[in-house]
Amino acid sequence: MLSPPAALSVAVVAGVGRARLLIQSLVNCAARPIDRIDKADSQAMIIAMACATPLGGLCMADPNSFGNRAESGDLQPLLTRMQALEDREEIRNLIAGYGPLVDSGNAAGAADMWTDDGSYAVGGMGLHSGRAAVETILDSAGHHDLIGSGAAHLLGPVKIVLDGDSASATGLSIVFRHQADGFAAWRVSANRWALVRTDAGWRVQHRDNRLLDGDPAARALLAGDPETS
Repeated sequence: MLSPPAALSVAVVAGVGRARLLIQSLVNCAARPIDRIDKADSQAMIIAMACATPLGGLCMADPNSFGNRAESGDLQPLLTRMQALEDREEIRNLIAGYGPLVDSGNAAGAADMWTDDGSYAVGGMGLHSGRAAVETILDSAGHHDLIGSGAAHLLGPVKIVLDGDSASATGLSIVFRHQADGFAAWRVSANRWALVRTDAGWRVQHRDNRLLDGDPAARALLAGDPETS
């Protein structure tokens, strides 16, 4: 976020009229914690910055013409790009939350990552269809024994491919188990997450988890999708 001096510099360079929208957006965003800034605030700030800068031919002599410019679609590529960034960040946060949820024993919270009809194929442990079935396996005696003796589910960075209201994320995961002499890797897996946008945000439609024990299917899983966005 721009500091007050930076905002004043914008006002000087771009003119008070064109900077008004930017400053108002900065005020709106500064009035709440960063995790409470909603999409409308962030879009308004980016649009305002576009209006206030001469770069890229977006400088407008008349700030009141912003509505016409937005309606004409001149700013649509910028908004589309910002939406993609927000989608990727939300998906990363969703997947990153899996480990802490399952290692803390919060089976319901972890299962809430899935859609109602979502599924989870766990390498060596079968396919579990429906959110309730996902919660059942994560709340099983075997899982509680695992985390009770010391375990950590670590998920690496994922490659995300967006396709409108659906997406895929491909990456690796490791489960460490506590032993007498420390921790040891117990499961090393390839993962493909199929996700969909819902009214509640991005959710998992299917997760395919395959052990990297020489299985060709696990290597194929990591091949991923061709880049489409």
